[in-house]
Amino acid sequence: MAQLVYLNDDELWAAAQMRVAPEDNERMQSLIFKRQAEGLTLSEQDEAKRLLERADHVMLVRAQATTLLGERGYDVANL
Repeated sequence: MAQLVYLNDDELWAAAQMRVAPEDNERMQSLIFKRQAEGLTLSEQDEAKRLLERADHVMLVRAQATTLLGERGYDVANL
């Protein structure tokens, strides 16, 4: 995260628009439904934790990149 300040504007725009991979999103949804219906195995719990950590990381990178772009004078309202 600390390295984001060294990115140029184009790189920050790319970081601010990062998304969780669709397959990760789909897998997480599937694990959520399974957890509600029947519970998860330990390996599925670990997988869900990893997917959630990855999604959190994407969200934090996006937020920091958006903040930096705003500080650089860009209109980031649509992000």
